Amino acid sequence: QEQRYDAALAEVAKLLELPTLLEAEWHDDEELLAAAGTPLSHSSVPLKPWYASTSRKLSVMEAERAALIGCNCCNRLAEGHLRRGDWRGAAQCCAVAWQLEEGVAECAGRWQTDLNW
Repeated sequence: QEQRYDAALAEVAKLLELPTLLEAEWHDDEELLAAAGTPLSHSSVPLKPWYASTSRKLSVMEAERAALIGCNCCNRLAEGHLRRGDWRGAAQCCAVAWQLEEGVAECAGRWQTDLNW
């Protein structure tokens, strides 16, 4: 199953024109935890809305739906990492999901009130 989620997430990244999304590297644990959105970290990683910089082949609604699919894949992958005791891998998945959730400025923050997210 995990390979399917990896493949689906890669397709979402390609569709949303985010080729480097899955290749992000964090220099230390604190930076990774901040990117993953944990409130435990005192630093914060600025989120960059990515939709505005795409060629806009997708509507806002389509981009939001694709991002939601990507977030669901990230959640499943993070669960797998946690089952194996790999907190770093889980945090990386959460960091990718966080970037997807906030990437469409028109929809940013909707995940906080919309139960689909």
